[in-house]
Amino acid sequence: RGGHEERIEVADIAAAGCTSARDCFRSFRDYVDMGPAQYVREHRVRQSCKLLAHTSRTIESVALSCGFSSAAQFSQTFRAIMGATPSAHRARWRESNT
Repeated sequence: RGGHEERIEVADIAAAGCTSARDCFRSFRDYVDMGPAQYVREHRVRQSCKLLAHTSRTIESVALSCGFSSAAQFSQTFRAIMGATPSAHRARWRESNT
């Protein structure tokens, strides 16, 4: 992704689902109890958890491959959602599996 955050707009999600942006937003709220933007952020963090656990890639590499624009932005978002830094999460996961 070259260090640029992949922008995903509600209109993009709605178009992929053949619906309006308004119906898309409403559906997200009804089914996953969050808006599309929050869902995308959480999905990216879930994907990053897999990479942190199963690879030795750098935090920056994980961040960029999961659609974040920088390691700093990734770390901030990751910590807000997971309650720990990506490094701490990786260390805790590895500790629990040894």
